[in-house]
Amino acid sequence: MSGQVSNGYILFYVIGKIITGCTNKIISKAQDNTIDHFTGRHFFHPFVQTFTMFIGEFACLLVFLSLSRWSASFKKGLESSKAAARKKGVTKDVPLFVPMIPTLCDITGTTFSYAALTFMTASVASMMTGAIPVFTAILSVTFLKRKLNKQHIVGVFLVTVGVTLVGLSHFLNATSEGSDPSLGLILKVISLLLSAVQFTVEEMIVNHGFIHPLKMVGFEGFWGLIFSFITMMLASQVPCDTNASYCNLGRLENPGNAWYDIKHDSALMLYFMAGILSLALFNFFGMSVTKHLSSLTRAVVGVLSQVLVWAYDMAVFGTAFNWIQATGFAFT
Repeated sequence: MSGQVSNGYILFYVIGKIITGCTNKIISKAQDNTIDHFTGRHFFHPFVQTFTMFIGEFACLLVFLSLSRWSASFKKGLESSKAAARKKGVTKDVPLFVPMIPTLCDITGTTFSYAALTFMTASVASMMTGAIPVFTAILSVTFLKRKLNKQHIVGVFLVTVGVTLVGLSHFLNATSEGSDPSLGLILKVISLLLSAVQFTVEEMIVNHGFIHPLKMVGFEGFWGLIFSFITMMLASQVPCDTNASYCNLGRLENPGNAWYDIKHDSALMLYFMAGILSLALFNFFGMSVTKHLSSLTRAVVGVLSQVLVWAYDMAVFGTAFNWIQATGFAFT
C-alpha cells in the first residue's frame, strides 16, 4: 500500500501529523484568546482564520512546483512514484477541479471548528476529535467497501464511549468552559463529520488517480482561497446581535477589523504566521498518511496528538483536571 515509500518516511509522516495536530489546536486557541481591539472581547473571526489556513495549503503547491522545476532528486522520485502507480493500474493524473470536493468539506468543517473553540476549551475540542475515526470507519465501510475486523469494531465502540464522556464533562463544567456549551458541541460534531467525509473522499481520489501529496494539498488550497474569500465576504454582510459573542460590530464577520488586529498586535501576527506554517505541514502530513496508508489510519493518528493538547491546556490556560475527561480520553 505504501508503494516505494520506506517505512521510515511513513513514520516521519505519522509523527509529523501528531505534532502539527497538537500545534494547530494550541495556536488556534491562542488566536481566540487574544483581545479584539474593536469589541473588547476575545478574537472571533473564524472566516478569516479559515482563509489564512488555505494560504498555507496553497503554499504547498508553490513548493511542489518549485521542487518539480529545480530539484533533480525530487523529479526522479516523482517519476519513480508514477511508475509504481502505473503498475497498480493508476494511469491518470488527478485534474485541478477534482480536489474541489474535499475542499468544500474542509472549508466548512474548519470554519465550524474555529467557531466551536470559542465555546469550549481546546482540551475538550481536541478530545472530541476522537470521534473522527468513528465517522471515518462508517464511511470507509459504506463507500470504500473496507471490511472492519473485531478489533476495529471494539475500538470504534470505545472511542464512542470516550467522546460521550468528554461531551458530558463539557456540559457539567459549562460555566468555566464556554458561554454556550450546547452550541459548541453541535459545531464541533458537524466539523468532525465533515472532516471524516473529507478524508474518505481524499482517499478515493488518491486511489483512482496519481497525485503527489504536496500537489493535492496545493490544489485544495487553490480552491479553498476562492471559496473562503467568497464566504468571508458574504459573512461580512450578514447582520447579527451586537451583544452576541459571535458578532463583530453588527456583522457575522468583519475582515477589516481582523486584519487591523493582526497588523497591530505582534503576538497575534506571530500566531497567524505560525498557524499558516503549522496547517500547511499538517495537511501535507495528513495527505501523505492517506495516500500511503488509509483515511482511517489518518483519523486514528489524529487522535494521538490530543493528549498533548490536553496537558498543554491545563498547564498554560489553567484548565482544571477533570476525571470524566481523563476517563473519556483513556477510552479514545
